Amino acid sequence: MMLKLRNVSKEISGKLILDDVSFEIPDSKIIGVVGKNGSGKTTLLKIISSEMLPTTGEIIVPVDDVFYVDPLSNFMTNYSPKVIADIISAYLPKFKRDEFYNILRDADLPVDKMISSFSKGQQALLYIACGIASGAKYILLDEPLDGLDVFIKDKVKSLLIENVGRTESTVLIATHNLAELDSLADSILFIKDNKIKIYDPVEEEQVKVQFVYDEDILPSNLTDVAKVIEKRGRVWLVIMPEDEIEKIFSDTSTYQFVEVLQVTTEDVFRIEFS
Repeated sequence: MMLKLRNVSKEISGKLILDDVSFEIPDSKIIGVVGKNGSGKTTLLKIISSEMLPTTGEIIVPVDDVFYVDPLSNFMTNYSPKVIADIISAYLPKFKRDEFYNILRDADLPVDKMISSFSKGQQALLYIACGIASGAKYILLDEPLDGLDVFIKDKVKSLLIENVGRTESTVLIATHNLAELDSLADSILFIKDNKIKIYDPVEEEQVKVQFVYDEDILPSNLTDVAKVIEKRGRVWLVIMPEDEIEKIFSDTSTYQFVEVLQVTTEDVFRIEFS
């Protein structure tokens, strides 16, 4: 069963957070969830996990097929990984203890030590291990890479990508760390003005183009198909359809030093929220 939201709205203390949101999440994907501070990223994860009820609308997903732990609850830190395994097993029967302990062993994490004594990176790895071993089809992670060093980040990414490929699970990652999604996410879910838009870089078939142009206003044949990301002096950065590049930039007397680059999550974020 595919995860679906139908006409979901959410108000908190009289403030509208999500407004008549409908979308489907395909299987075997890693989806980034991004938006400005307070846009509703964590609220969305809590609604999907049934930790929070929508004001209106419905979520179609089996509750026992979703793994989510509120990172602000800190309940895990009061226990050891061994006790956490017992707790998760009680409400997720598909929890795989052997896989959980294998991940901890590979990361040199002790099973009997209080989690409050773990470093931030160790706690992040434990959090990911719980999700992967949960056996849930949908793993919801809130800022899992925040504040981690590059080696721990690489380990977390590898674990998530390998798990999705092996189990056909789907991972939703709410994060402010846009650069990390470029090498991790299949598509991006943007929350803006209480609405949701899904961006798939493969389907969009767009590229980023950097070039030098002497005038302050771009020609209309370019602005009709391109969106400006940034202008620094005479250097412009735009996002545009890949199949329009040759037609527009063949005029080397008008545009100089043309370079085609890959579109990043930050580029799309700038376009969506500028």
